[in-house]
Amino acid sequence: MRVILPRCWSWATLLALALLGGATDSSAQERRIVRSLPRDDKEIAEAFAAAAGNVCRAVREGRSSEVHDLSPLTAGDAGLKVTMTVGGRSLPIPMARKTVLSVGVAIAPDDVATLPLISSSAIQQYLNTHYVCLQVMIRRDLDTGSLCLHDTASAACLPCEGSLLTEEFEPLVRDSLQDTRCLGLFVAADETDDAVTPGTLVFVVRNPFYDENAPGKTKPSYELLFVRAKTKRSTLGDEDLELHAFMTAEARKTLKRLPPYQAPESNTSCVLSGTVTFLGYASDGLTPAASALRTLEVRSTTEMKEEQLNALAATKSGKHHWLERPSAVLDAIIAK
Repeated sequence: MRVILPRCWSWATLLALALLGGATDSSAQERRIVRSLPRDDKEIAEAFAAAAGNVCRAVREGRSSEVHDLSPLTAGDAGLKVTMTVGGRSLPIPMARKTVLSVGVAIAPDDVATLPLISSSAIQQYLNTHYVCLQVMIRRDLDTGSLCLHDTASAACLPCEGSLLTEEFEPLVRDSLQDTRCLGLFVAADETDDAVTPGTLVFVVRNPFYDENAPGKTKPSYELLFVRAKTKRSTLGDEDLELHAFMTAEARKTLKRLPPYQAPESNTSCVLSGTVTFLGYASDGLTPAASALRTLEVRSTTEMKEEQLNALAATKSGKHHWLERPSAVLDAIIAK
C-alpha cells in the first residue's frame, strides 16, 4: 500500500511551522503502548474489560471504503479528533484508513425457521449482502516523519456489491463492534518507546458463542488479533507501509496468518465468516436485539501451534514465550 502525504500537508511544511511557531504538542505524539500481553483466560478477560474505552470506531455513512492518502479528514470519518499544535494552531493529524480483514455472518440454517415471519426475508437479505471490515489508521510519527500505525482502529459497513461508500450500521451490528477492543501498540518490556514505529497493533476479540448448556446465553471465547506494519520503499524512494494481520485460535493455542485483504464477493467469502442465531428482539418483535455465534471460520495462509511459536521466539529473540516479543515472531513468519 502506498500512502502519500498531500502537498498541503507535506512533512516539510509541518516541520517548518513547528520550528517557527513552537514545538508540536507532545500529547498528540503519545500513542497507547502495551508492554505485556495476556496469556490465560483470566488475564485476557481482564484485558478485554479494561479496554472498554478502546473499541473500534464506526466509520460514518457515505465515506470512502478506504482512504489511501494521508488526509486531515480521515480521523473525523470515524468520529475521532486527533490533533497537534503547530505554530500555535491546533491542526488535525493527517491519516490514512486501510482495511486489514473482512467479517461476514449469515443465519445458521437450523435457525432460519425461528426468525419472525414478517422480517425474516429482510434480515437474511441484509446479512447476505453486507459485511464489516476492520481498519487501521496510518499517520506519520511526529518525531521522525516515518509512516506508522495510530493506536486506534475503525470499522466500516459495506455492501458486498455495488457502491464503494460506507453504509450506516444497523444497531445490532454496531453493538458488535464492542467485541473488538484495541489494547494498543506493542513494545516489549526491554525495548525503548522508539520501537513503536512502524508498529504492531494488538486487539482482544471476544467471540460470543451460543452456550448449548445454557439456552439463551453466550459463552465468550477470547482471541488476540495482531496487525503488523512493515516499512518498505519503492525504487523511487517512496515510503510504503505493508500491513500483515494475524489472529489466534483455539484459546490462543494456534496463530493464523490472515490473507491480504480483498473486498469479498459475498458475506460467506470474508476472512472471518460465521453463522449466528438471535437471542432476543426489540419491542417490535421484528428487529434482532441480541445475537450469538453458532460457528466461526477464520481463513488463513499459515498456521502455527504455540509450541512452534515458542521455539521460533527462542531463536529470534531469546524469549521463552512468543507473546513476550510477538513482533519478532510475526516478522519471522512474514519473511518466510
